[in-house]
Amino acid sequence: MQHIQRGEYDKGIEYCKRVIPSREHAAIAYTNIAVAYIMQSEYDKGIEYCRHAMQMDSHLATTYSVMGWAQIMQHEPDKGIENCKRAIGIDPHLAEAYCNLGMAYVMKGMLKEGIANTRKAISLKPTLAIAYSIMGNALLKKEDHKSCMKYCQRAIQLKSNLPEPYKYLSDIYLQEGKVEEAIDSCKKAIENNPHYAEAYANLGTAYLSKGDLDKAVEACEKAIEFDPELEQCYTVIGTVHYMNDDRPMMIHFFRKAARLGNKFAQETLKDLDEEWVL
Repeated sequence: MQHIQRGEYDKGIEYCKRVIPSREHAAIAYTNIAVAYIMQSEYDKGIEYCRHAMQMDSHLATTYSVMGWAQIMQHEPDKGIENCKRAIGIDPHLAEAYCNLGMAYVMKGMLKEGIANTRKAISLKPTLAIAYSIMGNALLKKEDHKSCMKYCQRAIQLKSNLPEPYKYLSDIYLQEGKVEEAIDSCKKAIENNPHYAEAYANLGTAYLSKGDLDKAVEACEKAIEFDPELEQCYTVIGTVHYMNDDRPMMIHFFRKAARLGNKFAQETLKDLDEEWVL
């Protein structure tokens, strides 16, 4: 597990696979392999290895928590909640399960439940950095910027290579017009997770605010590569085309954003008397 914690995922997977023939530790090894794949955004593989672990030991709480985590990351919070509750039923003191449960509730917009479960995780394991990050996200959604920053900074103190708290800080900086701070935070998030689409999207937004149009497009195209449904990116790219006096391409990208639910793009197209509905 130490290799995985250090980000040496291939070494961690290789070590765990050597342990599997010893049936005594096979379930834990499969679960650790699942963690390594999830950390690399390979969620299907993570779930596959969780299922292998469950076949070896159906009462290992950590496995259900890890599977729930993968499902949450796949934007299936209800499935994630179900497995996290199974984990807690087996081990009521598993902080990571409460943490994942909190993440799922925040994703669903159930902030009260999200905050309650994340607080439970922190009370059980005060050094669990990701719990402070999730709390920061919940507080960001409640528009409590001061408290959000406090929790994100605590998360970073505990684990400086977590990407999410830097991204949440960039959200605040963008809203406050602190463009350089937003850029720095986005870059730190991306350094810690080169596949972090939302961090690239915020970076593109920050560059647009700064007037660096080429970098704005570059960052948003990178975001779309990892998540083609990030509406924010199409709006940024469309705005760049507008600033370059290319109305047809602006409309093209705004239509994409509008179809993904972006209100600004929808209203803009409506004002221009342009259709966007599928």
